[in-house]
Amino acid sequence: MVLTELVRSTQMRLDAEIDTILADCRQQGVALYCRRGCANCCRLAVHATWPEAQVLAATLNGEQMARLDAHVARLRQEGEDDVNLLAYLRRHRDTLSGCPFLDAGGACDVYSVRPLSCRALHSTRPGDWCGLDLATLPAIDKELYLQSLDPQWVDVLTHFLSRPRLAAQQQEETLLSAMRDQYGFSIDGNLTVLVWLEREKGLSKYLAQGWTAVESVLTPLRLSSWLVRVVEA
Repeated sequence: MVLTELVRSTQMRLDAEIDTILADCRQQGVALYCRRGCANCCRLAVHATWPEAQVLAATLNGEQMARLDAHVARLRQEGEDDVNLLAYLRRHRDTLSGCPFLDAGGACDVYSVRPLSCRALHSTRPGDWCGLDLATLPAIDKELYLQSLDPQWVDVLTHFLSRPRLAAQQQEETLLSAMRDQYGFSIDGNLTVLVWLEREKGLSKYLAQGWTAVESVLTPLRLSSWLVRVVEA
């Protein structure tokens, strides 16, 4: 199966699994707060596989590309000071202006082709909590927050449902494994950077030429490993 076709099948499988999980939540009385236009989670760094980014890149119009270019330029420039993954994640949340694929109303402008990691993020707390840095909370507030989390439903130290995220990770690995089988290596990383690499550098046309050709595109850009990761088979 062509990788871009596999993307759609993994998205459909994940959507179906999440529908079942959300039905379980409703039956068990678990409150969910995600709403159109909330967008606080869209300040977080979004992980994606290369095939997902390639599919999304093909849908962008000129206005979306302009927003993407500005976003990636700022991400790369300010990212030079990121000494580790935690610093990158914190800066992405606190200083960037949110996902460039949001429309003026704060809704996802690429919703039908959004990546697996976005599909899997479901909040058990109001949206204000989704962009909060727990490290900034007073100790008592942090303790109360952690005590309120139900480990049956959420990831450790977060209020996001765990089962959708685990299911998404499995589907991501399906895509990455298929890419390694086809090309001998896989690529994943920051969604916006991967989409930019396809639209600005045409990276997909180098894939069939092998890792050396891809490396010739990536190396001069000096992208950190938390922006782009390559795993050889």
